[in-house]
Amino acid sequence: PAVQPSLACPPASAAVPAGTGGRLAELQQQLEAAVAAEEYATAAELKQMLDTAREREAAAREAARDEAAAMAAARAEAQINELRQAIKAAAALEDYAEAARLQAQLKALVATAGSPAVDAKPQDAKPKTAPTAPA
Repeated sequence: PAVQPSLACPPASAAVPAGTGGRLAELQQQLEAAVAAEEYATAAELKQMLDTAREREAAAREAARDEAAAMAAARAEAQINELRQAIKAAAALEDYAEAARLQAQLKALVATAGSPAVDAKPQDAKPKTAPTAPA
């Protein structure tokens, strides 16, 4: 028996939610059945529905990856800012060994963050100058 898209599945314009692997398998089976029954108009509609569902699923996966990457970048930025503040605090207390240890952590974090926009030195850092001898 021929698969009738109007009865078996929603019209091609209907939204197929992302992440519906079962729905994709169902559409694929219906497509194969339509082809086997030589119902090519039905097969064409099912193929369009299947392609749309796959595109939406891929877009949803990409959006999830982008969101995860943005969250990871935000966490890294927060850690970097915390380390910068801790370095300033340690230097203000003249605990230079702690400041150096924190600075090494900061450099390692910046290296693993992999963002060229993130620099190990704070933007407001002043260049070190040698003390001048009194005249």
